Amino acid sequence: MSMTICTWPGSNATTCPRRRGSGTCAPPRATSPPRGRVNCPTNLVTWYLPETSRQISTTMAREEFFNNRLVRGLSQSQSSRLLETGVVVKLPAGHLVMKEGDRIEKLFVILSGEVKVFLPESDKRVAAVKLNLLGVHDCFGEYAMIDGRPASASIETTRESLLYAVSHRRLEREFEAEPEIGRIVYRNLLAILVERLRESNEELDLLTLY
Repeated sequence: MSMTICTWPGSNATTCPRRRGSGTCAPPRATSPPRGRVNCPTNLVTWYLPETSRQISTTMAREEFFNNRLVRGLSQSQSSRLLETGVVVKLPAGHLVMKEGDRIEKLFVILSGEVKVFLPESDKRVAAVKLNLLGVHDCFGEYAMIDGRPASASIETTRESLLYAVSHRRLEREFEAEPEIGRIVYRNLLAILVERLRESNEELDLLTLY
C-alpha cells in the first residue's frame, strides 16, 4: 500500500484512488492553503502536487519516518504498518498546529521542517514566551497521549514542514492488534521523555551557576 500526502483543509482533495488501485490522482495542483490550525482527517488523502514533487515528498517522508526514534526497534514491515495508520501533512510556515489549552488527540512526528513551542500572549501573559524549537525526528503530542491533559503550550511551524500525524485512538487500536509494536513504541516514547527531562535538568543546573 503506497503512502500519500495529506492535504490541509480547503484544497478539495478526496480519498486517493491509488489506495484502491484505480490509477492516477485527479487534479494536477492544489489550491493555496489557508492559514489556521490543521485538521487532519483519519483517512489518507493526497495533496495534489505535481507528480514528480509528490514522489519526492513521499519518498523523503517514508525515509525520515523509518529513521525516527519513535520506531527504533521495529521491523520495516512494522514501521510501514504504523506509517499507514496515520497521515502525512504538508504545512506552510506560520501554521498554528495546536494552541495552549487545546484538547490534543494526535501524536505528531516532524519529518522535515521545524516548529516552535511557545506560550502565547494572554491576559495573564504580557508577551509570548518562546520555549523551544523542534526539528526533524522530534515529536509532540505525546504527553496528551499518556495523561490526556490539554496542551500546555502552542506549536507553530517556522517554515514549510512535513508532519506525520496519527490519532491516539487509532494508535491504541493498532497496539491492541499488535502488542509488540505498542511495547516498542511506548518504550521509545519513554526514552524520549527521559532525555527531555535530563536536558531540562541540565539547563536548570546551568542557571544555578549564575
